[in-house]
Amino acid sequence: MLITFHCKASHDVMMFGDIGKRLLTMMGHDTNTPGAIEAEDIPVALDNLEKAINDIKGHEFEKSLEEDAHDYPNDSESELNREKENAIGIDKRALPLIEMLKAAKKANTYIMWK
Repeated sequence: MLITFHCKASHDVMMFGDIGKRLLTMMGHDTNTPGAIEAEDIPVALDNLEKAINDIKGHEFEKSLEEDAHDYPNDSESELNREKENAIGIDKRALPLIEMLKAAKKANTYIMWK
């Protein structure tokens, strides 16, 4: 399943459903599809998402790499470091949506998704 976020002030942002729903939860909204955030609620949603991303930045990758090290004990340390460098975390996946929220806030408009 994909979720597409729409906003008059920005290009569409398409995400896999699980990532989109996780970001919606971080913003403090339910994950029902379709849905919308009214213009007056955009600043709070943006603040919530940025705070949540800052709280978890880097943490989930370190945890997953530790699990990988236990699952694959013969892998070299440099290979695990290379995986960490190339990993795409929720903090990076959230960037297009954060930019959309900022554009919506500036234009005083809503965001909807389906």
